[in-house]
Amino acid sequence: MTIDLLKIVTDARRLRPNTKRSYARVVRLWLKQVGSNPHNWTVLNGQRFYDGIVTSGVSRRTANVMMASLAFVFKRANALYGIQNVMPAVELYKSSESTPRRAMTPAQVRALLKACQGTTMADLRDQALVT
Repeated sequence: MTIDLLKIVTDARRLRPNTKRSYARVVRLWLKQVGSNPHNWTVLNGQRFYDGIVTSGVSRRTANVMMASLAFVFKRANALYGIQNVMPAVELYKSSESTPRRAMTPAQVRALLKACQGTTMADLRDQALVT
């Protein structure tokens, strides 16, 4: 059986053109690594694909978005052709790579408030936003 994953992306009516281009790029990466034979579309190969993306330097958040696009395509392929949707079984990393939040020091607060003490409309707006 031949399943054209790129056609699934281009035929998706609810996706915007930029989204289709992004999804198609990910599908091409998937096909390049795993191949076009649906028998190779396994959870193990999905995990290898994901791990390869992350180890190549792509951020976890971006890798997770890429996998979400593949999950969309595989869900459609499952509905259209009855193939197994392996993407939900791929274990994703948590994308908590942002720096932890921290409070401003008293000196930073004073400097911020002092910066907003003008008489222009922009200064008054800034002061309203800060206080």
